[in-house]
Amino acid sequence: MNYLGFEGPTNRHQSYLQNPDEELKPKEKQKCPAVFFFGAGASKPADVPTTVEFVEQFGRKLKGKELEHFEKLKDSLVIHQEIKQKVENPPIDIEMILENLVRLEESEEDPLLSILSISMDIDELKKLSLSKKLKSFIKEKGIVQPENTLYLKPLRDLITIYNSIGIISTNYDIVIEQFCNSQKLKLEDGFGNVFEFDRLRKDGPQIKLYKIHGSILWYRSKTGQFYKLPVETKGNIKTVFGEELEPLIIYPMRKWQYIEPTFEIINEAKKIMRDPDIKLIYVFGYSFRDDHVLDIFLDVFRDRTDLYCVLVDPDAYNIYEKRLRFNDEGKTTESSMAGRVICKPFTIQTELESFYPATFSPLLEALEKLEKFWNDTARHGTWNWSHPACSLLKSNFITEFERLRQDKKFMSLQVSFFGKLNASIIYLANQIAIGESVSVFYSLNEFLILLEANFIDGLSLRQTGKPVDQMYDLQITYTDENRRDPKMIHYYDINEIHESFVLFSRRLGVKFGYIVDGKPRQDWQGRIFWEVERLADRISNSLKKLSGVTPHSAQSQSLLRLMEISSKILSNYDIDSNSIINNDEPLETIKGCIGIILSNFADKVKHILNEHGKEAPAGLYYFIDDRFLVGDVAEKNILPKKNNKE
Repeated sequence: MNYLGFEGPTNRHQSYLQNPDEELKPKEKQKCPAVFFFGAGASKPADVPTTVEFVEQFGRKLKGKELEHFEKLKDSLVIHQEIKQKVENPPIDIEMILENLVRLEESEEDPLLSILSISMDIDELKKLSLSKKLKSFIKEKGIVQPENTLYLKPLRDLITIYNSIGIISTNYDIVIEQFCNSQKLKLEDGFGNVFEFDRLRKDGPQIKLYKIHGSILWYRSKTGQFYKLPVETKGNIKTVFGEELEPLIIYPMRKWQYIEPTFEIINEAKKIMRDPDIKLIYVFGYSFRDDHVLDIFLDVFRDRTDLYCVLVDPDAYNIYEKRLRFNDEGKTTESSMAGRVICKPFTIQTELESFYPATFSPLLEALEKLEKFWNDTARHGTWNWSHPACSLLKSNFITEFERLRQDKKFMSLQVSFFGKLNASIIYLANQIAIGESVSVFYSLNEFLILLEANFIDGLSLRQTGKPVDQMYDLQITYTDENRRDPKMIHYYDINEIHESFVLFSRRLGVKFGYIVDGKPRQDWQGRIFWEVERLADRISNSLKKLSGVTPHSAQSQSLLRLMEISSKILSNYDIDSNSIINNDEPLETIKGCIGIILSNFADKVKHILNEHGKEAPAGLYYFIDDRFLVGDVAEKNILPKKNNKE
């Protein structure tokens, strides 16, 4: 069975799957080559609202004057962001709301007052103390149950081979703290009862947590003392000395005004990112909206030319293009992170599900091959590009793969048929995630060319047994043109094709979020990939029927049976079987059936793109031609339409 790669799992991964207890026995501890960065999206599986969802949920708790002022503030921020971002109806998150509530409640001379005073009673807003209610609501939602943190369990497996894992987080919630507590992992965040910075520099803790924006468990007094209180509280908190404590939560407007301990914590986080032993920064669920955090990344990547970012977020490609790739809005100069961000448009759960103790090795090997390729190219000119290309696709480093293939043909990859098939689906899935319909169209074209080359041109039909039995054996053949012996042909079992093609596309669709609970996501990306899965199912099932899945039954593999199955396949597409069935050349009939399935798929994709107002360039590959058709269908040279019978 193929996994989410080309030929299957690595030996290390296979060993882990077969005997995880043996693989997780204590071995000599290594230094982890990656550091993890958690944004708001990383806490969503723990039932913590995203910053945008917070706004809606907080609004539902308000009534009367509170709700009225809240809605007016939100509407004003929408107008302000529309002007600033030059987009209609931009999302407003809870940090924007909190930032501006505090500005309005605390400042007597704020430019925002002149804008809002027209529609809002500022004095009344101050009396309502909405900012305190909002901070209390953030704390309430940031407290999570242990069972909701189990999606982080793969991190625990990493600790079996690495002496410590570093996690940098912008989140106020206690997802990581609760996870460590439930898994009995030693966590260090710099606090005992009070903050002691040296604790973060000591060896020993299994997870070091750097919360650069504070925490709902942290408090500060007016005299400058900092406390960690892991208790649920409501209302004001005071020390036994009568000092009132305020939650240590740093929201956007004041994030540049760092105070201890957050100032010290962020400096230590920078040092970790600059550590030469750290090769990867995994960023989960973070959009880089905070300019001060983006500046930190850009500075570190400017200093560290060997560092790569793995951006895990359903909107990863858009985040990379809009926030990370360029230094300016005009996109005239590339940033220090350009070409060094591996976009994985998945949720944190789906990415962590593929983690195992040796999870970083394939990616680091791919980056090593890539560096060798560019060095060899610089020294010797054109070099063998297929080796880094395969590794990049397996690692989902599509943006860098694009650089390699600019003047090459994707189908010239020197790998096996299944390698090409899986690589093609990986590439197609990423192009759909990017969301540019033109790139989707051309990657679909290449995908369909590959399918035609193997599922039509690669079909062979040989007669077996006694001639009187008319036994036929349908096979997929694949000739490796790069071998010295051009006659070397590989035969693939039809069941193996079903395993590879159908299951691989299905798992990939789930991983990308195109398919949820067995149903397509209802945007155009989800609908197209759903058609990819259905195409895989149709082709493989048709081939299985045509090949005769009961090899000992003469009837199932007889010429008559082949014709019957071909006729049934054609009827699903409103095609008259007499126009394509060729009794003298049964193989041509079979090829015609598969060609019609592929053409029907191409037609559906164009329909989906047009239905959603996406550009659909003319010329998506047509498979039906004169060699498959006779009679009226060939003369009209039209693409068959399907009637939803299937």
